[in-house]
Amino acid sequence: MSKFDASTYLDSIREAYPQLAIKSARLHDFTEGQFNSILFVKEAGATETIVFRFPRVESALKDLPDEVHLLSGLQGHTTLPIPNPIFVGPQMATMGKAFMGYRMLLGKPLWEETVQAISDDAKLDHLAWQLATFLRELHGLDTQTIGLKLEIDEPRRSWSTLYADFKTEIFAYMRKDACEWVTHNFDVFLNDQSNFDYKPALTHTDFGGSNILFDESRYTITGVIDWAGSKLCDPAVDVAAILNMGEAFFARMLETYPAMQAMVKRTHFFRSTYILQEALNALRDGDMPLFASAIVIYQ
Repeated sequence: MSKFDASTYLDSIREAYPQLAIKSARLHDFTEGQFNSILFVKEAGATETIVFRFPRVESALKDLPDEVHLLSGLQGHTTLPIPNPIFVGPQMATMGKAFMGYRMLLGKPLWEETVQAISDDAKLDHLAWQLATFLRELHGLDTQTIGLKLEIDEPRRSWSTLYADFKTEIFAYMRKDACEWVTHNFDVFLNDQSNFDYKPALTHTDFGGSNILFDESRYTITGVIDWAGSKLCDPAVDVAAILNMGEAFFARMLETYPAMQAMVKRTHFFRSTYILQEALNALRDGDMPLFASAIVIYQ
Protein backbone atom coordinates (compact mmCIF):
# COMPACT_ATOMS: atom_id res chain seq x y z
CA MET A 1 0.00 0.00 0.00
CA SER A 2 1.47 3.36 -1.04
CA LYS A 3 2.27 6.06 1.52
CA PHE A 4 2.15 9.64 0.26
CA ASP A 5 1.43 12.86 2.12
CA ALA A 6 -0.61 15.93 1.21
CA SER A 7 2.41 17.81 -0.13
CA THR A 8 3.18 14.99 -2.58
CA TYR A 9 -0.39 15.04 -3.87
CA LEU A 10 -0.40 18.84 -4.14
CA ASP A 11 2.79 18.71 -6.20
CA SER A 12 1.09 16.30 -8.61
CA ILE A 13 -1.97 18.56 -8.92
CA ARG A 14 0.12 21.70 -9.48
CA GLU A 15 2.25 19.92 -12.05
CA ALA A 16 -0.84 18.89 -14.02
CA TYR A 17 -2.88 22.11 -13.42
CA PRO A 18 -0.48 25.01 -12.80
CA GLN A 19 -3.33 27.49 -13.39
CA LEU A 20 -5.27 26.17 -10.38
CA ALA A 21 -4.87 28.72 -7.56
CA ILE A 22 -4.91 26.52 -4.46
CA LYS A 23 -5.71 28.39 -1.27
CA SER A 24 -5.81 25.42 1.12
CA ALA A 25 -5.75 21.64 1.16
CA ARG A 26 -6.67 19.02 3.72
CA LEU A 27 -6.03 15.30 3.59
CA HIS A 28 -8.93 13.18 4.80
CA ASP A 29 -8.08 12.08 8.32
CA PHE A 30 -9.47 8.56 7.88
CA THR A 31 -7.56 6.68 5.22
CA GLU A 32 -6.55 3.40 6.81
CA GLY A 33 -8.37 0.54 5.13
CA GLN A 34 -9.44 2.74 2.21
CA PHE A 35 -8.39 2.21 -1.40
CA ASN A 36 -7.90 5.91 -2.13
CA SER A 37 -6.46 8.95 -0.38
CA ILE A 38 -8.82 11.92 -0.43
CA LEU A 39 -7.52 15.49 -0.61
CA PHE A 40 -9.97 18.38 -0.12
CA VAL A 41 -8.82 21.50 -1.98
CA LYS A 42 -10.10 25.07 -1.87
CA GLU A 43 -9.36 27.49 -4.70
CA ALA A 44 -8.57 31.12 -4.02
CA GLY A 45 -11.77 33.13 -4.32
CA ALA A 46 -13.99 30.05 -4.61
CA THR A 47 -16.50 28.65 -2.14
CA GLU A 48 -16.74 25.12 -3.55
CA THR A 49 -14.43 22.35 -2.45
CA ILE A 50 -12.69 20.14 -5.00
CA VAL A 51 -12.29 16.48 -4.06
CA PHE A 52 -9.12 14.86 -5.40
CA ARG A 53 -8.88 11.08 -5.21
CA PHE A 54 -5.46 9.43 -5.40
CA PRO A 55 -5.29 5.60 -5.53
CA ARG A 56 -3.41 4.05 -2.61
CA VAL A 57 -3.48 0.43 -3.79
CA GLU A 58 -2.80 -1.22 -7.14
CA SER A 59 -6.39 -2.32 -7.68
CA ALA A 60 -7.64 1.27 -7.32
CA LEU A 61 -4.89 2.52 -9.63
CA LYS A 62 -5.94 0.01 -12.27
CA ASP A 63 -9.64 0.96 -12.01
CA LEU A 64 -9.25 4.74 -12.05
CA PRO A 65 -9.12 5.35 -15.85
CA ASP A 66 -12.27 3.28 -16.39
CA GLU A 67 -14.08 5.15 -13.61
CA VAL A 68 -13.15 8.52 -15.14
CA HIS A 69 -14.39 7.35 -18.56
CA LEU A 70 -17.65 6.08 -17.06
CA LEU A 71 -18.40 9.17 -15.00
CA SER A 72 -17.69 11.47 -17.94
CA GLY A 73 -20.07 9.47 -20.13
CA LEU A 74 -22.84 9.37 -17.52
CA GLN A 75 -23.06 13.15 -17.06
CA GLY A 76 -26.63 14.29 -17.68
CA HIS A 77 -28.10 10.79 -17.78
CA THR A 78 -29.11 10.39 -14.11
CA THR A 79 -31.49 12.44 -11.97
CA LEU A 80 -29.20 12.22 -8.94
CA PRO A 81 -25.87 14.06 -9.12
CA ILE A 82 -22.69 12.02 -9.60
CA PRO A 83 -19.03 13.13 -9.56
CA ASN A 84 -17.89 14.96 -12.69
CA PRO A 85 -14.12 14.33 -13.14
CA ILE A 86 -13.06 17.74 -14.46
CA PHE A 87 -9.49 17.21 -13.21
CA VAL A 88 -7.57 14.12 -14.33
CA GLY A 89 -3.93 13.29 -13.69
CA PRO A 90 -1.91 12.85 -16.91
CA GLN A 91 0.07 9.92 -15.48
CA MET A 92 -2.75 7.49 -14.77
CA ALA A 93 -0.48 4.47 -14.36
CA THR A 94 1.75 6.03 -11.69
CA MET A 95 0.96 5.89 -7.99
CA GLY A 96 0.99 9.39 -6.51
CA LYS A 97 0.54 10.97 -9.96
CA ALA A 98 -2.76 9.35 -10.93
CA PHE A 99 -5.82 11.19 -9.69
CA MET A 100 -9.23 12.53 -10.53
CA GLY A 101 -10.83 15.66 -9.12
CA TYR A 102 -14.44 16.81 -8.99
CA ARG A 103 -16.56 19.47 -7.30
CA MET A 104 -17.68 18.10 -3.95
CA LEU A 105 -21.18 16.70 -3.71
CA LEU A 106 -22.54 17.82 -0.35
CA GLY A 107 -24.22 15.45 2.06
CA LYS A 108 -23.62 12.72 4.61
CA PRO A 109 -23.77 8.95 4.07
CA LEU A 110 -27.28 7.52 4.17
CA TRP A 111 -26.80 4.80 6.77
CA GLU A 112 -29.39 2.15 7.55
CA GLU A 113 -29.83 3.69 11.01
CA THR A 114 -30.60 7.07 9.43
CA VAL A 115 -33.42 5.61 7.32
CA GLN A 116 -34.86 3.62 10.20
CA ALA A 117 -34.93 6.72 12.42
CA ILE A 118 -37.23 8.57 9.99
CA SER A 119 -40.88 8.17 11.00
CA ASP A 120 -42.49 10.52 8.47
CA ASP A 121 -44.04 8.47 5.65
CA ALA A 122 -43.85 11.32 3.14
CA LYS A 123 -40.11 11.75 3.74
CA LEU A 124 -39.48 8.02 3.45
CA ASP A 125 -41.54 7.84 0.26
CA HIS A 126 -39.49 10.68 -1.23
CA LEU A 127 -36.16 9.00 -0.43
CA ALA A 128 -37.41 5.67 -1.76
CA TRP A 129 -38.62 7.34 -4.95
CA GLN A 130 -35.28 9.08 -5.47
CA LEU A 131 -33.25 5.88 -5.05
CA ALA A 132 -35.62 3.67 -7.04
CA THR A 133 -35.78 6.19 -9.88
CA PHE A 134 -31.99 6.39 -9.97
CA LEU A 135 -31.56 2.61 -10.11
CA ARG A 136 -34.26 2.27 -12.75
CA GLU A 137 -32.50 4.92 -14.86
CA LEU A 138 -29.07 3.37 -14.39
CA HIS A 139 -30.17 -0.20 -15.10
CA GLY A 140 -32.13 0.92 -18.15
CA LEU A 141 -29.34 2.90 -19.83
CA ASP A 142 -28.16 1.82 -23.27
CA THR A 143 -24.45 2.33 -22.69
CA GLN A 144 -23.55 2.08 -26.37
CA THR A 145 -25.98 4.86 -27.26
CA ILE A 146 -24.24 7.24 -24.84
CA GLY A 147 -20.80 6.20 -26.06
CA LEU A 148 -19.72 3.88 -23.26
CA LYS A 149 -18.06 0.67 -24.37
CA LEU A 150 -18.12 -1.69 -21.44
CA GLU A 151 -17.43 -5.39 -21.24
CA ILE A 152 -20.36 -7.57 -20.27
CA ASP A 153 -19.66 -9.56 -17.15
CA GLU A 154 -19.93 -13.33 -17.56
CA PRO A 155 -21.64 -14.13 -14.26
CA ARG A 156 -21.04 -17.85 -13.96
CA ARG A 157 -17.37 -17.43 -14.77
CA SER A 158 -17.03 -14.42 -12.45
CA TRP A 159 -18.61 -16.18 -9.48
CA SER A 160 -16.70 -19.38 -10.22
CA THR A 161 -13.46 -17.41 -10.28
CA LEU A 162 -14.30 -15.70 -6.99
CA TYR A 163 -15.13 -19.09 -5.47
CA ALA A 164 -11.78 -20.48 -6.62
CA ASP A 165 -10.00 -17.44 -5.21
CA PHE A 166 -11.67 -17.92 -1.85
CA LYS A 167 -10.52 -21.55 -1.78
CA THR A 168 -6.93 -20.87 -2.77
CA GLU A 169 -6.34 -17.62 -0.86
CA ILE A 170 -8.44 -17.47 2.29
CA PHE A 171 -9.75 -20.96 3.08
CA ALA A 172 -6.47 -21.59 4.90
CA TYR A 173 -7.45 -18.92 7.44
CA MET A 174 -10.94 -20.33 8.02
CA ARG A 175 -12.51 -23.06 10.18
CA LYS A 176 -13.31 -26.33 8.43
CA ASP A 177 -17.07 -25.98 8.91
CA ALA A 178 -16.94 -22.40 7.55
CA CYS A 179 -15.16 -23.65 4.44
CA GLU A 180 -17.79 -26.37 4.02
CA TRP A 181 -20.60 -23.82 4.32
CA VAL A 182 -19.04 -21.55 1.67
CA THR A 183 -18.54 -24.55 -0.61
CA HIS A 184 -22.19 -25.60 -0.29
CA ASN A 185 -23.37 -22.00 -0.76
CA PHE A 186 -21.49 -21.57 -4.02
CA ASP A 187 -22.36 -25.01 -5.36
CA VAL A 188 -26.09 -24.40 -4.90
CA PHE A 189 -25.91 -20.98 -6.52
CA LEU A 190 -23.74 -21.97 -9.49
CA ASN A 191 -25.83 -25.05 -10.30
CA ASP A 192 -29.12 -23.13 -10.49
CA GLN A 193 -29.54 -21.80 -14.04
CA SER A 194 -32.29 -19.40 -12.98
CA ASN A 195 -29.63 -17.34 -11.21
CA PHE A 196 -28.18 -16.43 -14.60
CA ASP A 197 -31.34 -15.72 -16.56
CA TYR A 198 -31.32 -11.93 -16.57
CA LYS A 199 -30.38 -9.04 -18.86
CA PRO A 200 -27.03 -7.45 -17.92
CA ALA A 201 -27.32 -3.78 -16.96
CA LEU A 202 -25.05 -0.92 -15.99
CA THR A 203 -24.63 -1.46 -12.29
CA HIS A 204 -22.98 0.65 -9.60
CA THR A 205 -21.97 -2.53 -7.65
CA ASP A 206 -21.38 -0.72 -4.33
CA PHE A 207 -24.74 0.96 -3.82
CA GLY A 208 -24.58 1.05 -0.05
CA GLY A 209 -25.17 3.84 2.44
CA SER A 210 -21.57 5.04 2.45
CA ASN A 211 -21.84 5.98 -1.24
CA ILE A 212 -25.31 7.57 -1.11
CA LEU A 213 -25.17 11.20 0.06
CA PHE A 214 -28.04 12.60 2.12
CA ASP A 215 -29.02 16.13 3.14
CA GLU A 216 -30.50 15.64 6.59
CA SER A 217 -31.95 19.18 6.71
CA ARG A 218 -34.05 18.62 3.57
CA TYR A 219 -34.45 14.84 3.78
CA THR A 220 -33.23 14.36 0.23
CA ILE A 221 -30.54 12.43 -1.63
CA THR A 222 -27.82 14.76 -2.95
CA GLY A 223 -25.57 12.39 -4.90
CA VAL A 224 -24.05 8.96 -5.52
CA ILE A 225 -20.28 8.52 -5.33
CA ASP A 226 -17.57 5.84 -5.72
CA TRP A 227 -18.13 4.30 -9.16
CA ALA A 228 -14.87 2.36 -9.34
CA GLY A 229 -16.51 -1.07 -9.56
CA SER A 230 -19.26 -0.22 -12.04
CA LYS A 231 -19.82 -2.63 -14.92
CA LEU A 232 -22.42 -4.37 -17.05
CA CYS A 233 -23.64 -7.18 -14.85
CA ASP A 234 -26.56 -8.42 -12.79
CA PRO A 235 -28.60 -5.41 -11.54
CA ALA A 236 -29.47 -7.51 -8.49
CA VAL A 237 -26.01 -6.56 -7.16
CA ASP A 238 -27.34 -3.04 -6.52
CA VAL A 239 -30.58 -4.40 -5.11
CA ALA A 240 -28.64 -6.54 -2.64
CA ALA A 241 -26.86 -3.47 -1.32
CA ILE A 242 -30.01 -1.36 -0.98
CA LEU A 243 -31.76 -4.12 0.97
CA ASN A 244 -29.57 -3.09 3.90
CA MET A 245 -31.96 -0.17 4.28
CA GLY A 246 -34.58 -2.62 5.52
CA GLU A 247 -37.48 -4.59 4.08
CA ALA A 248 -40.03 -1.84 4.74
CA PHE A 249 -37.99 0.77 2.88
CA PHE A 250 -37.37 -1.68 0.05
CA ALA A 251 -41.14 -2.18 -0.26
CA ARG A 252 -41.53 1.58 -0.78
CA MET A 253 -38.95 1.46 -3.58
CA LEU A 254 -40.87 -1.29 -5.36
CA GLU A 255 -43.67 1.15 -6.14
CA THR A 256 -41.29 3.01 -8.46
CA TYR A 257 -39.09 0.11 -9.60
CA PRO A 258 -41.22 -3.06 -9.33
CA ALA A 259 -38.72 -5.13 -11.38
CA MET A 260 -36.50 -5.28 -8.28
CA GLN A 261 -38.80 -7.86 -6.75
CA ALA A 262 -37.67 -10.50 -9.25
CA MET A 263 -34.05 -9.93 -8.21
CA VAL A 264 -34.47 -10.61 -4.51
CA LYS A 265 -33.67 -14.32 -4.69
CA ARG A 266 -30.16 -13.65 -6.03
CA THR A 267 -29.50 -10.93 -3.49
CA HIS A 268 -29.39 -13.40 -0.59
CA PHE A 269 -26.41 -15.17 -2.14
CA PHE A 270 -24.64 -11.92 -3.04
CA ARG A 271 -24.96 -10.58 0.49
CA SER A 272 -23.57 -13.82 1.93
CA THR A 273 -20.28 -13.17 0.12
CA TYR A 274 -19.67 -9.55 1.18
CA ILE A 275 -17.44 -10.20 4.18
CA LEU A 276 -15.35 -12.78 2.35
CA GLN A 277 -14.87 -10.38 -0.56
CA GLU A 278 -13.73 -7.69 1.86
CA ALA A 279 -11.27 -10.13 3.42
CA LEU A 280 -9.91 -11.22 0.03
CA ASN A 281 -9.39 -7.64 -1.18
CA ALA A 282 -7.72 -6.65 2.09
CA LEU A 283 -5.36 -9.64 1.91
CA ARG A 284 -4.39 -8.84 -1.67
CA ASP A 285 -3.77 -5.19 -0.82
CA GLY A 286 -1.68 -6.09 2.21
CA ASP A 287 -4.10 -4.47 4.65
CA MET A 288 -3.78 -7.07 7.40
CA PRO A 289 -5.77 -5.21 10.11
CA LEU A 290 -8.77 -4.99 7.77
CA PHE A 291 -8.28 -8.62 6.73
CA ALA A 292 -8.19 -9.74 10.37
CA SER A 293 -11.37 -7.87 11.25
CA ALA A 294 -13.21 -9.34 8.23
CA ILE A 295 -12.10 -12.96 8.51
CA VAL A 296 -12.52 -13.27 12.28
CA ILE A 297 -16.12 -14.59 12.13
CA TYR A 298 -14.94 -17.50 9.97
CA GLN A 299 -12.06 -18.49 12.24
